[in-house]
Amino acid sequence: MHTVCVFCGSASGIDPQYAEAARVAVRLLVQKGCRIVYGGGKVGLMGVVAETAMAAGGYVVGIAPKLLVEKEVMHRGLS
Repeated sequence: MHTVCVFCGSASGIDPQYAEAARVAVRLLVQKGCRIVYGGGKVGLMGVVAETAMAAGGYVVGIAPKLLVEKEVMHRGLS
């Protein structure tokens, strides 16, 4: 099993195609058996990555520095 780190923002971006591209990419990674590691956020593209991966049955790990955990909206329902 491989692990892929996904680097993305806590904003969704101006164009909804960014979120859709993230969904497509993450579904493909999960289908290939990849675990997902990302920034741990619950909003924006980070939230899209986490929710899509978990909905597809994937294993998701969020990693963030303590400073950000205290200031940002972190995802609390990860693998």
